[in-house]
Amino acid sequence: MTELAQLAVPEDVRQQIHRRWPTAGPAWSAVVADELHELLAEHHATHPQVMPARYGLVISANTPTGPLVFRSTPDPDGVHQATVSRALAELDVSPHIHQVHASDTGVWTIMDRITPGIPLGDLTDPPTLDAIVGMLRPLAGQPAPDANLPSLFDWIRDRLTDDHLNDLPRGRTVAPLPERRQALALTNELARDHIPGLCHGDTSPWNILTGDRLYLIDPRGVSGELAYDAAIIAVKAARDRPIDQTIRTISAALGLDSHRVAAWTTVAAAARV
Repeated sequence: MTELAQLAVPEDVRQQIHRRWPTAGPAWSAVVADELHELLAEHHATHPQVMPARYGLVISANTPTGPLVFRSTPDPDGVHQATVSRALAELDVSPHIHQVHASDTGVWTIMDRITPGIPLGDLTDPPTLDAIVGMLRPLAGQPAPDANLPSLFDWIRDRLTDDHLNDLPRGRTVAPLPERRQALALTNELARDHIPGLCHGDTSPWNILTGDRLYLIDPRGVSGELAYDAAIIAVKAARDRPIDQTIRTISAALGLDSHRVAAWTTVAAAARV
């Protein structure tokens, strides 16, 4: 009982969640621990531990079927995120999904734990681009898993037109209005010949885990395109290799239009993705 009593949303995470979702966040915080205890009991889980998270509660635990991760979020798009997670898991580029449980206040996703599961953002030596390409290749040509998924384009437009965006990378501020207007025009150009497809939507180094290979976790929950995922990797890997080099290499390996990938990097920068 003492072990379970210590499971709670870290205070800094709770505050971030409440700032981002002023109504949904507090309602979720009030019940998430009780929901967790019920799910741990249902899966006969032992030795639960709180894992790092930014906008949710993530718990690792041992179960008779192996180590699992229990993840809850109050994000209104949590159901859509689960839909994309299932599609990625079916392609074996994300952990196997054991259960998705939607409550009145949030969505739980229960999945296999990847070992060692170190995010790329915490590695001293970055992976090779071949490893990145191998992770992304199964997404090529895949349709959107659900026609009702929100569009990546709408999400990007919302960010570009929000003067008071509060979901920002650490140390960043909202881009100047002229930069956002130029990026919005470029977004509209990209939308003209867009075909909705399977897209992770948030390929940051902290959403890519190391195991026997690389795995994607915590998708955005939108339909989009692989060129966007490639662009985000190029932007986030800029500290290790030039963006242009990453764009050329990944585009050639995956059969993507390198100019389209480059355009997405410009949009992503202005949207502060």
